[in-house]
Amino acid sequence: AEITEEGHFARFCRLLHEVCPEVLSAIFRIKWRENTGGEWADGAACGGALFAKIDDVTQRKLLGKAAVNQLREGASKKWDVTLLTSLLLFQPGYCKVQPVHHLSGDKDHVVVEALEKIRKSRNAIAHSTKRSMADADFKASWAGVVGSLESIISTFPADDTQVQ
Repeated sequence: AEITEEGHFARFCRLLHEVCPEVLSAIFRIKWRENTGGEWADGAACGGALFAKIDDVTQRKLLGKAAVNQLREGASKKWDVTLLTSLLLFQPGYCKVQPVHHLSGDKDHVVVEALEKIRKSRNAIAHSTKRSMADADFKASWAGVVGSLESIISTFPADDTQVQ
């Protein structure tokens, strides 16, 4: 049976709302470890510590009350694409592109580009009034997000079980 345009939309939404957050949450936990020297433990202790690092009042407002509450609770596996990309890209910005002399600069550049593509895809879907996708649009969008996820995953060691 051929998939309808509504079916394409639903599949793409599942990719953005289920698969992407799972991968991005794993990346967040790795980046937390790299930047703090400690393991992320879901809960208010880590959530509160992370929230304290976001000193930009504008970003706190942009996240909204619900996301700020989720952040403070510290349940990283429940966070959505918006919250995760915000944390990784903006503040604390664990995936910001580093100066060229920094060893992880190239890896971070790949990750930042991929995160931006995922973030923009999620925003396009979230702010669209259309709840269907033509076959060609679906294939292009799907390939773009899956390619971004693969790019992100490929920058981490193959033995890092959090990502694989």
